[in-house]
Amino acid sequence: MQLQNPSGTIVAAHQPNFFPWLPYFEKIARCDVFVVLDDVQYPRSSKGTWINRVNVLNHGRAQYLTAPIRRLHDQLTPINAVQFAPDQPWRSKMILTLQHLYGKTPFARELLGPICDLVATRAESLVEYNLACIRGVLELLRIDAGKLRLASPYRMQTTSAQRIADPGEALPLRLKP
Repeated sequence: MQLQNPSGTIVAAHQPNFFPWLPYFEKIARCDVFVVLDDVQYPRSSKGTWINRVNVLNHGRAQYLTAPIRRLHDQLTPINAVQFAPDQPWRSKMILTLQHLYGKTPFARELLGPICDLVATRAESLVEYNLACIRGVLELLRIDAGKLRLASPYRMQTTSAQRIADPGEALPLRLKP
C-alpha cells in the first residue's frame, strides 16, 4: 500500500516480513514514511507465512526457510505478540543452509557474512527480529531506515483489510518523516 497525503508525504505500509524480497525494500526506498503493520493479526496458517518464512533458491528450485513460532490457541494474535518457539536451533540451521547454497556464488564474500550475521540476531519476538533484519538489509542497501514507523503506537482502530481498502482513512496524516 502506498499513498501520498495532502502534505505531499508519500506513506507506504506493509507487514514486517521475514527477510523480504527486493520489491519490499524498493517500496521503502520510494516513500517518505514506511509504516510497519506490527499490530495486525498474524495470518492463520499451519505452515507459516511470509512473516516467519522466506524462499531461497536451491539449485533453481524454491526452498522454504522457516523460523518456528510458538503457536497460541488464540487465532486472533497480533503479529507483535508472536514469539519464536523456544529451544529450536533454527538460526544455526538456516546459516548452514545459506552457506551451503550460496557460499561459492559471486559476491558471497561481501554479502553472505552480513546476511548470516542478521540471521543470527537474537530476539524472542518475531517483530523485533524481523525489524532488526529489515534494518540490517536497509543498511546494506544504503536506504534510510529512519523512515520506518511501527503502526502499534498510533493505535489505529482499523483492521488490516480496512487499511488496505482505504489507506487515507486508516493511516494518520500526522506521520512525519
